[in-house]
Amino acid sequence: MNLIIAAAALPPAEARALIRVMCRQGSPQLRGLSQSRKRFKSHLVRVLNFAKHETLRKLHRYYYSHRTLKGQDHPGAARVGFDPAELGRDLQSMLYSEMPSMMDSATTSTVANLGAEPFTMPSQDVMDFISRRASLLEGLPEELYQRISNALSQGMLAGETMSQLTDRITQEFNDIESGQADVIASTESAAAFNYATDKAARSAGATHKQWIHGFSRVPRFDHLAINGLIVPMDEPYPVGSPPLMYPHAPNGSPEDVVNCSCVSIPLLGDENA
Repeated sequence: MNLIIAAAALPPAEARALIRVMCRQGSPQLRGLSQSRKRFKSHLVRVLNFAKHETLRKLHRYYYSHRTLKGQDHPGAARVGFDPAELGRDLQSMLYSEMPSMMDSATTSTVANLGAEPFTMPSQDVMDFISRRASLLEGLPEELYQRISNALSQGMLAGETMSQLTDRITQEFNDIESGQADVIASTESAAAFNYATDKAARSAGATHKQWIHGFSRVPRFDHLAINGLIVPMDEPYPVGSPPLMYPHAPNGSPEDVVNCSCVSIPLLGDENA
């Protein structure tokens, strides 16, 4: 009902595009992407929980061996925070462990939908892709460490109790899970899905492709406007700066790819899917 109301408030062209999206929510490609995203986030949250539990263990040990201090800075925050280098290694391990199966799932469903022979992506392509994605997340551990450290310092400087500090850190990690972790899971799973789909489509001889909007909670209207558009396989879609060959193409700007959940569906002709 909320979507219908939202569509009614849009200009006619955008409203029609939104209605078309509503009718395509059952797309198997979108369902596959949604499943990949959920799996990826569950593994990402597990890694973040390692850092949370490490922080809470250190907090307990520190609190019971040191009296809380007050001043301009609190030295205990740096000692209590998790090890960002360790988190970085855990994140890298997760990417190299989970992304290959996500990409394999995308290639399998792509060739099956096209009725083509099975396709296995070259292992070097898989490793190169994961390496590029891992480099984009290199700064995340330090960023999260600073966030947790600042929260700890604020609580310690305020003389909070052990229970209050524990609640503060738990809430901070909960906010990370529902915020940054959600965006990362959405972005990385969609990037892997679309990259693998494009590779499999080309191996299967797809001649055209169709942009399907991913029904984001905060849609990009230029992405929404081309929902259902079919273009030749070797031509970019008329969206993005620079134009995208598919959602999450490597040349895409952050404005076009971060938290985008659109997919590109390969076709063997230019007929409507």
